[in-house]
Amino acid sequence: MKFIVLLSAILVTCQFNYSFGQSIHDPAKVEGTVELIPEGVETRSQQELAALWIDKMYFSWYPETANGMMKMGTSQVVKFIKKGDYVSEIWVGNEGVEDKYPLSGVSGSYFCDRYAFNHMHNLYLTEKAIVCYTINTSDYTVNSIDWCARSRKSYKATIKEIQAYLDYAKLKTQADRTARENARAEHRKKYTLEGKDVVSIEIIFPNGAPSVMTLDGVELGFEATLADGSKIKTANLGGQGYVEDYEFEFHNGTISGARKDYSPGMYGEYYVPETTIHGAYTDIMDRDIFKMTVRSQYGGSAVAELIVPLRYPYNFEHFSSGEDGYTYPGLGNAAGGAAGHGSPLTISVKTVKHTETNEDIYLVKIVDGFTGAAKYIKLSQGGSLEVNVNGGRGGDGQRGTSRGSDDSGKPGTGGNGGRGGNGGDIVLIKDPGAKDFSLVYNNKAGQGGGAGAGGNCFSCPYGSTGDRGKAGIAGDTGSFTESVKKVTF
Repeated sequence: MKFIVLLSAILVTCQFNYSFGQSIHDPAKVEGTVELIPEGVETRSQQELAALWIDKMYFSWYPETANGMMKMGTSQVVKFIKKGDYVSEIWVGNEGVEDKYPLSGVSGSYFCDRYAFNHMHNLYLTEKAIVCYTINTSDYTVNSIDWCARSRKSYKATIKEIQAYLDYAKLKTQADRTARENARAEHRKKYTLEGKDVVSIEIIFPNGAPSVMTLDGVELGFEATLADGSKIKTANLGGQGYVEDYEFEFHNGTISGARKDYSPGMYGEYYVPETTIHGAYTDIMDRDIFKMTVRSQYGGSAVAELIVPLRYPYNFEHFSSGEDGYTYPGLGNAAGGAAGHGSPLTISVKTVKHTETNEDIYLVKIVDGFTGAAKYIKLSQGGSLEVNVNGGRGGDGQRGTSRGSDDSGKPGTGGNGGRGGNGGDIVLIKDPGAKDFSLVYNNKAGQGGGAGAGGNCFSCPYGSTGDRGKAGIAGDTGSFTESVKKVTF
């Protein structure tokens, strides 16, 4: 990279480790302090300093290698791109040819975030200067100065100043990490259920308790009451308790987000897991209910229970298509792999009564002809099932080598395409009481793989391009059979 004019490169002494979608919080919430700050070291973060600059054309100075002094170079526009309340990128150059340098960071310290281009070129910002320098990636010591914008400082003094800043950053990073770990330990000691006498647990729904449970799911939280009368709520209820402190048992349902930790983030914010319960519908059930039991994973007699009727979906998709054939990497004459076939399916459907609401619903049984495995699905009446059992696409043939395998000097022939897979055969059996059940099916033949191109050899005596391989043949389309008769299972 050639940029001895204005800002051309940016620091990346460590890996970037957070989302720009987060706002930047006060680091004092979790970060520690370094008691001994070297004289003259900049103690404000690069983000804070970047916010002091404005978009304009700046002159730059670059070092003369003979004496280490700085001399004036040319000028270019520097833009400070904001995202929310902080500068997320610095653009350098003229219209249409800007180099873009995002904010990069280190796992463990807000203070150490930098504007970085690669692992060698870095920016160091103060109120009066923007300095581009390089580092030795083995030990992160300052190697050289590329240029300095706005401030005419001596070459050696600038290196000394930046090195002191980097050395301080190492201390600050460790202090921040230690403080954050201590903050997390103190937080957990105060808000975990471990070691506390829990007398009751309540399931709370921020958006109102559900009257029925669906696949879409409902957000929920938990509140534990302790023996001393105090309460600990989970974070999604406005508290700071840990969802992971609870254990769950389900009948016809699942939960997501329950095992994610709730802990201090890098910049003082807390991560709040989304905890959602979902209904299930892929089994024959004794009762059409969603049942959840909650208790502390640390023991005790406190238990909360939720029982809600299930509402089944109207539509469901089932996939048992064949896999695509394999294409071998590199050059040669290998043929593409044959594709997999779509599974043959036997689908039986009948009408049954919902055990809680007494409404008619569909009970569907899908048997995979390859494995013999049976899957059960319940759907609301008026709904439909879509099955996809298409054949896979054959793998492409390899491209030929620059010379034939017999070393004749002729470019190699490409490999043949693999055969496409067959679509699965489908048998649909409807009980007389389920005549209006709708099935949408896809059991198309898989395409054959593409022919491998011939090899290229511009100096070969028998031609510069080898023969193409043959395209693979397509598979067969699956059949479909439908009948109406008594269904029992």
